[in-house]
Amino acid sequence: AGVRVLLAGLWLLESPASLLHLEGLLAAVVRADTAAADAQLLSHSLLSTLPAALQQLAGRCPASQQRRLQKLADFWANLEAIWATQSLAACIEALAVFLELSEALSRQLVERALPFGRRCRDFLEMALLESAGDRFDLRADRVTLMTFHAAKGLEFPVVFLAGCEEGVAPYQRLDDPCDLEEERRIFYVAMTRARTQLILSHARRRFLYGRRQENPPSRFIGEIEAALLELHLREGREPPPAGIQLGLFGEESGGAGGQTTSQQSWKERKHAKL
Repeated sequence: AGVRVLLAGLWLLESPASLLHLEGLLAAVVRADTAAADAQLLSHSLLSTLPAALQQLAGRCPASQQRRLQKLADFWANLEAIWATQSLAACIEALAVFLELSEALSRQLVERALPFGRRCRDFLEMALLESAGDRFDLRADRVTLMTFHAAKGLEFPVVFLAGCEEGVAPYQRLDDPCDLEEERRIFYVAMTRARTQLILSHARRRFLYGRRQENPPSRFIGEIEAALLELHLREGREPPPAGIQLGLFGEESGGAGGQTTSQQSWKERKHAKL
């Protein structure tokens, strides 16, 4: 949330008349329920500068909001002075301090902004459009941590899918209905990112969004075996004997080690179907 407010501030530096980003900044910094109305009022008052308009708005607000608006006005005047003479990274550092972002997060944002110099819009467009997959380097000898969505289009020799639990995969908000078919499709896409090994895991207990949860394993885990058994029967093969673990894509794997049968036989069957 803090990064979104910081980016809203940068958008305002680039486009001072942006009502959307002004509203976001007011809602976060002033914490007013009337942020949308205040932003609308400010947009009509921007005849000089944003600090002057903020001070004008402060005169119409309760004392608690007046202090926050005055603090924002003073900071914004300082930020505009920084932007007039220094780089984008310096502005991000000042915004991070004002918004009380963590030092690690602030340092990460500043490092990402350094190559852009004073090209604020280019940095903002990068932040808007870039995904984790864009920065993935297959040559890097390291673990890549990303969401199911960000992994789309990529492949890895070994993939770990963590959090295979009800409420996480499929994801379920407290008050919103779950689009089960979409969640199932995303889960399948995540599984198919693995070329050689796929490890699914779930936690017995987890602390998520401020609540301790004990969710059962995801229904998708149970569906994998049922779907593969149906595939065996459809191809006229006998169900595998007890103790033989079914592979994810029609191969049989034996024992706890998870050793699969010949990849060549799978490729031959796939080629025959094509």
